[in-house]
Parts: sequence; structure tokens; C-alpha cells
Amino acid sequence: MARKVTFPPLGLITVAAILPQNWEFRLVARNVRFETEADWKWAD
Repeated sequence: MARKVTFPPLGLITVAAILPQNWEFRLVARNVRFETEADWKWAD
């Protein structure tokens, strides 16, 4: 039985809070869904 966690990894959110506020970022939790091609294009 596969279980999915709905809580994001808090370490990444903490790092995101420390980053400059004008940076745009996304959190893709692979234990909830896999990244898409659109996610990769956005990251480039």
C-alpha cells in the first residue's frame, strides 16, 4: 500500500524563507507527485 505525505519537507521551506524575497521558487515534493516537463522548463 503506497502512502503519500501531504506535509512538505520543512528544511526546504526554512531555506526558502532565508532566500531573498524577490527570488521565485517552487517546491515539488516527489513523495506527492513527480516533477513534470513544465517544472523542469520553469527551473531553467
